Amino acid sequence: MQTNMIKNVDLLHDLTETELTFLSDYLTKKIYSPGEVILHQGTSYSDLYIIESGEVSVSVILPGNTTIEATRLTSGQIFGEVAFLAHTLITATIAAVGTVECIVFYGKILNMLRIAYPETAYKIELAIAKQTNSKLTGNLVRIKELLRTIPVKYRTVSQHAQYLPDPTAMVEEVEATSINRELIKHMDFFLELTEDETTYLLSFMSACKYDKGYRFNTKNAPGKLGLICSGAIMLFITDGQKLLKSLAVSGVGELFMQNFLSQEFGLIATYVTCEKSITLELTVENYMRLRECNPYIFYAISQHIHGTIAGSLYIVNRQFVRMNSEYKDLLA
Repeated sequence: MQTNMIKNVDLLHDLTETELTFLSDYLTKKIYSPGEVILHQGTSYSDLYIIESGEVSVSVILPGNTTIEATRLTSGQIFGEVAFLAHTLITATIAAVGTVECIVFYGKILNMLRIAYPETAYKIELAIAKQTNSKLTGNLVRIKELLRTIPVKYRTVSQHAQYLPDPTAMVEEVEATSINRELIKHMDFFLELTEDETTYLLSFMSACKYDKGYRFNTKNAPGKLGLICSGAIMLFITDGQKLLKSLAVSGVGELFMQNFLSQEFGLIATYVTCEKSITLELTVENYMRLRECNPYIFYAISQHIHGTIAGSLYIVNRQFVRMNSEYKDLLA
C-alpha cells in the first residue's frame, strides 16, 4: 500500500514517516460487498482489520443458533484484535453492512516487528489496547443493561457479590524481593527476562498481601496492574458501590488491571480477593519510568500487558453470550 493511504489511519497516528513507509509494504487493502461475512465466530485468525470506510455488524451466535447483534463498527475502528494480540478464537461474526473497505494487518508482521522494531510494535499494540479497552468498557455496560432488563422476580443476586466482600479485610505491603523467585521465573510475565533483568524489574514493583474479601479501589484510583503470586482475584461488574455479578476469576501467574489504561473501567467494574492473596503490582508511573530506564524490559512486559487487555475482552464477550443464553426466554 502507498504511505499516503495509511497516514490518516487513527491506529497508526503515532508512527513516524519512516515507520509508515516500512509498514506500508506489509498492509493489504480489501473490499467487502454488502452482507459479506468477513470473520466467522469460533474460527481461528490472527489478522487485524482496520475499517477505512463503511460499517460492519458485530453479532454473536447463542446456543440454539440464535444470533443477536452486539454492536456496529465504523470508519477508524478495528476488529479481530483479540485474536491478533491474545491468540484466541474469533469471539463474534463480523459482516459488512454496506460496502466496506478494510486495511488488513497480518499477525505474522507484528511478531517480526516485536523483534526488529520493538518501538514500532509497541506503538501499534498500545493503540490497539486503547481501542480494546473502550470496547471492554462498552461491553461491561451492555452486560449491566442486560441485567437491568431481567424482570425483577427473576433476578438473582450473585452469592459471591453478597458474601465475598469483607469490609474488615486488610492489606499489608511487603518487599517485592521476598516473593518466591522459583515461582516468579516460571511466570509468563518474566519468562523472557534473565535473572538480573527480573531483579531489576522487581525494583520497580511493590508487593502486597491481601485478606480474603478485600475489595480493590478501582474508582478514581491511580492506574496500576497486579500480577497474582498466590490466591485468586475475582472480577465484578458494579453499579455504584453495589456488586452486581462476578464475571471471571484470575489465578497465579495472571495479570489483573486496575484502571491501567483509563478511569472508565473503574466506574463499571472492580476486583475482590476470593482467598488470601499476594500480588506484585506495577503503577502506570513506574511502568513509564521503566520505558526510559530499560526499554528492553519495558517492551517485553508490554506484550503481556496488551495481550491481557485483549484477553479480558474475550472473557467479557463470552460472558455476554452466556448471559444472553441464560436469560433469552425471559427477554423474548
